Amino acid sequence: IRYYLIIFPLLFVFAGSLFVKWHSFSRLHWVALSIGFVYLAASIWSYFPYYIPYFNETIGDRKNAYLYLADSNLDWGQGRYALEVYLQDYPSAQYEPDKMVSGLIVISPNALVGVTESPAKYAWLRENFEPVDIIAYEYLVYDISPFSFEEQCERTKFCK
Repeated sequence: IRYYLIIFPLLFVFAGSLFVKWHSFSRLHWVALSIGFVYLAASIWSYFPYYIPYFNETIGDRKNAYLYLADSNLDWGQGRYALEVYLQDYPSAQYEPDKMVSGLIVISPNALVGVTESPAKYAWLRENFEPVDIIAYEYLVYDISPFSFEEQCERTKFCK
């Protein structure tokens, strides 16, 4: 994003110029602005109480946020308590396993994409499976059946 930072001041000036004559807006303009404001407020409020990993709806499913950004953009440890509760509720879940396994796996997006771990460590998970859930919009949950695990092992180089 650092390459685009120089454009931001120009966008701010342009956005401000849209409201120079706000007192002469038609009813349609006010309705459109109101709808946009309500949409923005609802979008932001839907992440309550975990606002740090906020993305608007352009990414599609919220589990896809790690495909666009990682590191401090998603994870400041704000979901640690929710992770602990999840791991207590699902004792069979494995948090960032050291080896390839099947079952319920919970992983930080930073470890998954290679920010805090070697990118090769979780390449088998990242390249072959999709997350099924997300905890606090931060931790990704994978549910890998033994059958699909074995199937992926046969098709890929990761188990060899």
